Amino acid sequence: MIARTIAAQDALGHSRQTFFLNFGGWDHHDEVLNNQMNMLSLVSQGLQEFNAAMEEIGQSQKVTTFTISDFARSLGSNGNGTDHA
Repeated sequence: MIARTIAAQDALGHSRQTFFLNFGGWDHHDEVLNNQMNMLSLVSQGLQEFNAAMEEIGQSQKVTTFTISDFARSLGSNGNGTDHA
């Protein structure tokens, strides 16, 4: 939907747009490596598909994507993962 909205920017009359996508479920106390491996694969696939869509509509040099988190973890193990920092 974000790619479709960017593609329609002229029809919408927007010269600049900001989009926020929330992908929750990262609070892994157990099986951190396995859970993150699966979730990071989804993030990677989504970003690849989004980039391909931006290239297709000629916007790849005009769009910036980034990730951010306000969540922290401690370095100490809880036996099978980590706890909140």
